Amino acid sequence: MKILAVDTASKSCSAAVVNQNRVLAESVLSTGETHSKTIMGLIGGVLQSSGTILEDVDAYAVTRGPGSFTGIRIGISIVKGMASAGDKSVAGISTLDALALQYSFSNCLICPMLDAKRKEVYFAKYRFDKNGRMKKEIEDSVMAPEKVISGINEPCLFVGDGSVVYHDLISKKLGELAVFAPLFANTVRASAVGYLGEEKIKSNDVYTAKSLEPFYLRKSDAEIKKS
Repeated sequence: MKILAVDTASKSCSAAVVNQNRVLAESVLSTGETHSKTIMGLIGGVLQSSGTILEDVDAYAVTRGPGSFTGIRIGISIVKGMASAGDKSVAGISTLDALALQYSFSNCLICPMLDAKRKEVYFAKYRFDKNGRMKKEIEDSVMAPEKVISGINEPCLFVGDGSVVYHDLISKKLGELAVFAPLFANTVRASAVGYLGEEKIKSNDVYTAKSLEPFYLRKSDAEIKKS
């Protein structure tokens, strides 16, 4: 089963072609350019590199949030268009799930964080068993980083751009209990999105192009100003 996976929910953007848990091609950009200018080039590149045409794609996977409001809309709009044209299913993936999956080898509690602005982070908490199976202990939420780390009394691995922004605060509060991913490893990878998507597709936990919607967690600044 060939899956085209896309992430535009965070500061980076990426695309990958995944087939039966194997990454055929993947491309990641973190240049600061608007994702709408770069994502189609990434998609075209991974399709070409993997020897895949759109007609060969069996299904799609895309991060539907939480994350950047504009970024989420870009990725979902593109995937909805491709899925609709080919009448294909779409797996909607939590951005935080994709980040956590990249550390399935860790024995620590894992807390991915994305900078949500307004002095808050999007976060969730996870553990993985010895076989790499994910257990989500706290669902996707948004709150101040001080509240996220309160009550942590064991080694915890922090990943994602939010953990970079609030590195000093976390270190001061938790000391040696705080473990941080290296800077280069805080990026959401479309290959992880594709892997999670394949699991959802196998269990028929999918959307149609029409039914797929973003998962924002809170109102945008524009919506707050209107209310």
